[in-house]
Amino acid sequence: MSKSLTRKNNRLKNYNYSDNGFYFVTICTKDKKNIFGQYINPVGAQRAVPETVQEKTPKININQYGQIVCEEWKNTQYLRNNVKLDEFVIMPNHIHGIIIINDTGTACCAPTGLVRGPVSCSLSAIIRSFKSAVTNRINKLRQTTKLPIWQRSFYDHVIRVDESLYKIREYIRNNPATWDKDEYNEK
Repeated sequence: MSKSLTRKNNRLKNYNYSDNGFYFVTICTKDKKNIFGQYINPVGAQRAVPETVQEKTPKININQYGQIVCEEWKNTQYLRNNVKLDEFVIMPNHIHGIIIINDTGTACCAPTGLVRGPVSCSLSAIIRSFKSAVTNRINKLRQTTKLPIWQRSFYDHVIRVDESLYKIREYIRNNPATWDKDEYNEK
């Protein structure tokens, strides 16, 4: 049996992803390779001085590629006046974040049916621009051209209620503490 070349659309059918709202996104690296940093678990480490709570908390130590991801993620809200950023975390092979789209009167392409690709102020356009900027900067640093950084597409969840927003924020904050159990952690 042959594989279908049609990709599954991960977006909600008939939902306008340029609408005002909170969007939880996860963007993974190509083949889920750990390229943005390393996991540090200080629990059980021998220390001569007492540890603070912060020193006991597992965290991700991002490298120069992870720093580029961080800079470009933060730049997103400065490049687009309809976007604000909420909680986010950079993991060795993915990023989780909450993007807030708030129409401030910016002009967007009208959905005429003739538009190819994402609408200019939509979630897909925002993610596409972010991924492109990161890829260009990392490839320039590595002195390579067109080497993929990201897997195709991204995961999204439209946040509709405050309780969900609070739980997702907590999930993002706690993500580094669960990295040692992640199936894609290259131990």
